[in-house]
Amino acid sequence: MSKIKLIIDFFRLWIHWGDKKEAWQDAKMINDIGFQEEMKEFDTDSFEETFINKHMSKEEAKDELIKVLYSQVMDITMMSKIELGDDVIEEIKRLKGIINQNETKFKVGDKAHKPKGYKFPCTIVGVFETINGDIRVVGEMDEYGLLHIFNEEQLEKYEHTR
Repeated sequence: MSKIKLIIDFFRLWIHWGDKKEAWQDAKMINDIGFQEEMKEFDTDSFEETFINKHMSKEEAKDELIKVLYSQVMDITMMSKIELGDDVIEEIKRLKGIINQNETKFKVGDKAHKPKGYKFPCTIVGVFETINGDIRVVGEMDEYGLLHIFNEEQLEKYEHTR
């Protein structure tokens, strides 16, 4: 049993369920070779996909680990009322800026629309980072010129055809 995989599975399950004890028991169980052998006779595809992504690349695994560790640092900081130093906060912002710099979903000039809820066909006129390091997108509604700030996930790109 890989200790690193066990710990990653534990944190993933804990975040998913919010129950530390149950997450630890399940993480130990899904990393137990005997349990895996017993489960072969059952259809466990959905079980494995939910808890263990065996097709994850190293880069995806690194990203997942960073997300887990980052969320744990934030949770521990808030729960124990420990304040991170200004230098640490600035370094986190700087590094997130570098990571997000090339990974924004939209660029100024892209055409987008809001697929859920009210319609909002627009042209992206701004992409920026919030104080917390989250990416926001400003869309200008095509017909009315109305500006709206969105999360990247709220919009989808489309090719403009005339």
